[in-house]
Amino acid sequence: MKVSAFHLMPHRELPPDFERRHPSVWVTPPWWELADARRVGQYYNWTLDELLHAARAGFDGVCTNEHHQNAYGFMPSPNLMGSVLAKQTNGLDVAIVQNGHDPADDLAPRSAWPRSTACSTASAAAGWSPGCHSAAPWT
Repeated sequence: MKVSAFHLMPHRELPPDFERRHPSVWVTPPWWELADARRVGQYYNWTLDELLHAARAGFDGVCTNEHHQNAYGFMPSPNLMGSVLAKQTNGLDVAIVQNGHDPADDLAPRSAWPRSTACSTASAAAGWSPGCHSAAPWT
């Protein structure tokens, strides 16, 4: 049997009145109010430190997955975290469990994206979309 350590990168600092003000921890909380941009980097560092500690402690592998828009998980792109863990653990099994979308979408060059007249919400949110003239180009 192999045992792996799994981490969701949860929100660690919900306000004391969270349960009274919000009906759910899923999707509905206003993350623009709850997430402090200065702390998000620290969340990533804490999570990496904890998973690396698990690797040093003898776990057979480490795992992450995509969770965002909820208090249970703060990680919108587990591919980046998995890459860092693969480098830092040097041969230990690293798993990205239940990727929410095809990883090739994150990794494909922009020139390979299909051209269409419809704006993709993902690429438009990033500021660019092939065939969408209302979106700002990459700067």
